[in-house]
Amino acid sequence: MPSGFRECGYDRRCVAHGPLLDGFGNQTPLEDAITLFESFRKHSGVAGALKSFELTRKPVIEAYQAAAYESMTWFENARQLCTSVRLSWLMR
Repeated sequence: MPSGFRECGYDRRCVAHGPLLDGFGNQTPLEDAITLFESFRKHSGVAGALKSFELTRKPVIEAYQAAAYESMTWFENARQLCTSVRLSWLMR
């Protein structure tokens, strides 16, 4: 690797997955790359650019992950939820 060259690899662990978030696995890294580029354009130092990037993207990623968790929880418990709803409907 040439001196001074750094690779910015995307960490797949920060991508949210789930039926309701289909397509965000590709969209999120592209949005991150654009935001990172803009952060470096606005800030002269690496530390400032990375801090700006984190402050901008962290809330977005956390919202995606929260939605994915909610989706996962619902689908993992769908059978119980459907059974409960069906029983409560029949008991009316």
